[in-house]
Amino acid sequence: VAGPFYNIVLIFFLCVAAALEAGTALFATTAEHVTPLMVSRTRLETQTDARGSGLPRVWLGNSSSQVPYAACRITWGSTDASLSMIDLAALAWIVYEPDCRNMAVLLSKSFGQLGRPAPSLDHCSPYDVLPRWASFYFPPARRGGDGTRVFAVKGTSTWRDIYTDTKLFATIQVLQAFSKVVPILSLLPLRLVQTIVGQTNTRGGERHLWEDLEEVVRRQLHVGRHERIVFTGHSLGGCVAQIVAARLQLPALVFSAPGVLYSARRFGLSVEQARHVVVVMPDGDV
Repeated sequence: VAGPFYNIVLIFFLCVAAALEAGTALFATTAEHVTPLMVSRTRLETQTDARGSGLPRVWLGNSSSQVPYAACRITWGSTDASLSMIDLAALAWIVYEPDCRNMAVLLSKSFGQLGRPAPSLDHCSPYDVLPRWASFYFPPARRGGDGTRVFAVKGTSTWRDIYTDTKLFATIQVLQAFSKVVPILSLLPLRLVQTIVGQTNTRGGERHLWEDLEEVVRRQLHVGRHERIVFTGHSLGGCVAQIVAARLQLPALVFSAPGVLYSARRFGLSVEQARHVVVVMPDGDV
């Protein structure tokens, strides 16, 4: 697949990666505190922000549509502590909060008065750790039931995150750009493309992005608690969440996450392993 156009595009992405790497040392981004997507009320209401828009406290489905989105009908986790798509979206947003103490407050504001046992924040890694993740536990509604544990991974919000995005997906971006001239991705066998992308792994230096979290979840599974595990995340966080979920054969609902079809070999998984992962691509997300 080598050629002048391929080399030009590759050099462009390498320059972008170098600039972002320099940016991580020269600039320090100050993260702002986040506000909850939804706020618990004593009755069913809608949170309204300064722009007059908001999300319902409880997602009841799209009653105005004859054919609601299928994802809105899915429940996640244990039947004794089930979560909706909006619940997981709120957790994927809460994990962007820089201060772990404020994250616990956001969790209480969002889920503390929903007529079920209050969830807890069991782990929150430092904001500058890559990947930054948090573990939330939702107790069962009945005695002796199974709870739901959600591992939420923060998405792109710093220069270092942007550099990691470029590092992980520059090769496939080059091939996709080259396909606008010659349909290379349609002509080459999928396994060959996966091999090309897989060979760009920088000697395993990126594996910690998913293997560290994977090891934590494996230990959690070995504890043998009565709970179901679900992953969620947005953007880069959604990518890491779906990699770990696919490798462990656990369910995940992620938002605006890059696909793993062409990068499956690089991430050490098969496409079939990702059958328990649902990716939501909201309109207007960047």
